[in-house]
Amino acid sequence: MVQYRRVISDPSSIVKEDTFSGRIEKIFLNRRSATRIPLNVPVSYKLVSRNPFEAWRKGRSADFSCKGIRLVTKKPIPVGNRICLVLKVPGMSKMMR
Repeated sequence: MVQYRRVISDPSSIVKEDTFSGRIEKIFLNRRSATRIPLNVPVSYKLVSRNPFEAWRKGRSADFSCKGIRLVTKKPIPVGNRICLVLKVPGMSKMMR
């Protein structure tokens, strides 16, 4: 018998469990409306705030689409905050802002 259950800590995935063989498999659900393109490049970003001395931080891009970009950073970016983002696109000599 195969059972499917949603992972409470990660609503974007479900677990497929085969009770006969004991095999458990995590299945990721893609609910995005736009195709994601892998792009692993260095980025610099800073929070858009009233503080003119806000420090630039470093990270990497993971993937992007026409609707957004997924970043990998040391510290989480607070939800709802706007950021200024600079990235180095392969094949371009200048940083893109």
